[in-house]
Amino acid sequence: MEFYEMLNNYYDEIFPFSESTYSFIKDQSPENAHLLEIGSATGKYIKTFQTDGFKATGLEYSKIFMNGPYEMVIGDMHKLPFKKESFETVFCIGNTLAHSVDRNEVHKVLYNAFSLLKPKGSLVVQTVNYDRICANGIKELDPIETPNVKFERYYEYADDERVLFKGVLTDKKNNKKQSSEVNLVPVFYEDFIKASSRTGSSFVCFNGDFDYGKFFKNESFMTVATFTKS
Repeated sequence: MEFYEMLNNYYDEIFPFSESTYSFIKDQSPENAHLLEIGSATGKYIKTFQTDGFKATGLEYSKIFMNGPYEMVIGDMHKLPFKKESFETVFCIGNTLAHSVDRNEVHKVLYNAFSLLKPKGSLVVQTVNYDRICANGIKELDPIETPNVKFERYYEYADDERVLFKGVLTDKKNNKKQSSEVNLVPVFYEDFIKASSRTGSSFVCFNGDFDYGKFFKNESFMTVATFTKS
């Protein structure tokens, strides 16, 4: 089963709206900013930004998420269908970047996303911290459990260029299990540093969470990289 088809009915329950995530991105955005989310899924952040008076657009690859109306463009992050310097803020969260074709494409996505920023704009990217995962050979993350579902997450490693991610979803009401696999490209700290150099970013800041926690390369659960355009 296609990975996000499996998750569709439970997506916002497994990955609920986060006030800290929203506040972090909002902090990077000037008043009346136009924001773009790359990999917007059900659009929960786009809808909230719109409610708060921002202009916000979501880019989503999978049509499976078209069951909830919001300002969505169906497209591929590898071929961003927007004009350069169109947004004050671009954000790509929830490990979306790891769904690239290969490491060169990771850098290309970051470069092209950065090119969409207006001067002094911000690009916020969040992934699972693959430096920690790969350095420690982590094969399983803590399951996500809600009253209705349990989502188990497993990793298998081919090399530094490819990780096989397996998700197992259990519906607690009927004890029905579904599983799906997807190949991911582990995005490392050095990838963000290289991207910053290539884009000409005036500044890139790292955090270990959306509460402005300090980033520890081999300890933090996630990597949050914020690029600022001159």
